[in-house]
Amino acid sequence: MSAHNALEELNKEAEIAHGGKVFDFGTAAPTNGAAGFAPGCIFINVASTTGAGAADYLFINVGTATACNFDGVTIS
Repeated sequence: MSAHNALEELNKEAEIAHGGKVFDFGTAAPTNGAAGFAPGCIFINVASTTGAGAADYLFINVGTATACNFDGVTIS
């Protein structure tokens, strides 16, 4: 099993256990209020051009699995 497939399988198991995804990535953070992301879910914006320290690169769901609220995290 490749590392990519292993991550997918772990995410599926976590999604079942925690009511939503625990890790995701894409070109923009999910819209606040969307369902399907576990509390504490990590989202990486792969389209960010400002670098890894910027708050538009890494997001954490501080909402619920039924209504997400992704806040940007600044890494220093």
